[in-house]
Amino acid sequence: MEQRVSARNFLAGLSPEHFEAFRSLMRPIDLVDGELLCRQGESATRAWFVDEGRVAMNVRLPGGASVRVAEARSGEVLGELGLMTDARRTADLRAEGPLRVYSVERDDFRGLLSYYHPAGLGVLRRLAALVAERIHQSIRLVHALDGIQRPPRGTEDEPAPGGEEEQRADFDYRPFLPALPLFEGFAQYDIDAFLARTGPRPWLLPRGHVVCPTGLKPRACYIVVRGAVELSVGDSSSRRRLGVVGPGAVVGVEPLSIDRRRLAEARVREDALLLEVGAETLREILDEGDRLAFKLLAGIFPQLARWLESINHVVSRLQRERRGLGEHHTPHDPGTEIGAGLQRARLLVVDDDATRRDRLAASLRTLAQEVEAVGGEDASRARRSTWDAILVDAAAADTVLGRGSSDPIFVLGAEESLDEAVRLVRQGAYDVLHGDTDAKRITGRVQAVLQRDQLRG
Repeated sequence: MEQRVSARNFLAGLSPEHFEAFRSLMRPIDLVDGELLCRQGESATRAWFVDEGRVAMNVRLPGGASVRVAEARSGEVLGELGLMTDARRTADLRAEGPLRVYSVERDDFRGLLSYYHPAGLGVLRRLAALVAERIHQSIRLVHALDGIQRPPRGTEDEPAPGGEEEQRADFDYRPFLPALPLFEGFAQYDIDAFLARTGPRPWLLPRGHVVCPTGLKPRACYIVVRGAVELSVGDSSSRRRLGVVGPGAVVGVEPLSIDRRRLAEARVREDALLLEVGAETLREILDEGDRLAFKLLAGIFPQLARWLESINHVVSRLQRERRGLGEHHTPHDPGTEIGAGLQRARLLVVDDDATRRDRLAASLRTLAQEVEAVGGEDASRARRSTWDAILVDAAAADTVLGRGSSDPIFVLGAEESLDEAVRLVRQGAYDVLHGDTDAKRITGRVQAVLQRDQLRG
């Protein structure tokens, strides 16, 4: 088993001592032909290393159909997001013939990280690079499905995101850093050590400003302290949004993990304060392998996982659209296409008031095919999947906002206070609706936003 797995890129380069430490976490599982390894939608709490055999990956579609999307063979890794995030399985994994895999549980791997064992950091860096590569391939797939030309390879260096007048902060952001998702689990001295290593270099940038242009080799990544940043592909005449992130998110980090040029553009969606982390500085921190390296990479990995989920959601939507058009597609009314696109939207309602929640969900189902309504205790659903929009009651808003979500979040029933509205927007709210708004009005507002985004896309 060691010869097979360590020969693959994923674990290649680990020292024998570190490989043995990681292998001690592995447990063998043997399956027969046709047996399920996991089912789509299940909670992901482990990863698998394929030792012998082949695994088919099938995605179940609405209506019960199943589509084979990929397969994995000896030496490949499956379910790696489950080692670090509360993700759900995105496909059925089924043995094709006799199969042996080695399972690693999330709790065991986190235990390795909690002791700052070098093997844990080595594997986590490889996991991050693997997810970054999948992000890169998914963006290429968006280009292909959407008929977007890949950006040309630039020869010049990536420029700084602004000039001297933008290289500043308009408030003291340091006290707010511990509240950001990236720094969850950081002690104050960890944050101080991070700032000492990275500069820091704040950038105050207006809406529409390009942070990361395409086609160039990245010089840095950026932490969103305030505002929002959008990732997209295409040009001004045909732009496809891949996701929007708010405070606490890390933008532009995925190409750094795999030494690739940028395929997607990052642009300021709402006036933003960003902290720059230079590419070389990030590599130096991770190469040193100390406590800061563990903390930082453990904070970056969930960001990569959310980007991958968001971009794969776009890929799935484009694939459904292509299948829906079929071979006999004729010129169409743009309004009809928009209506069909909205029917494929996924909406989440979070509200503890069951009557109000069900009334709003019923209204939204006239707009979208998939509407899920949950109470505040299940607000974590907002972070475990990707939605075209999330509607959350003001009383539960703080459990959803400020987690680097890539989904538009509407806060309902907020008090009519400018300070409160500003606070919610800074936390990541897309829109704030005051008072006891009725379901019809809310549905109309969501419809307008989704239609606008589809036209932009």
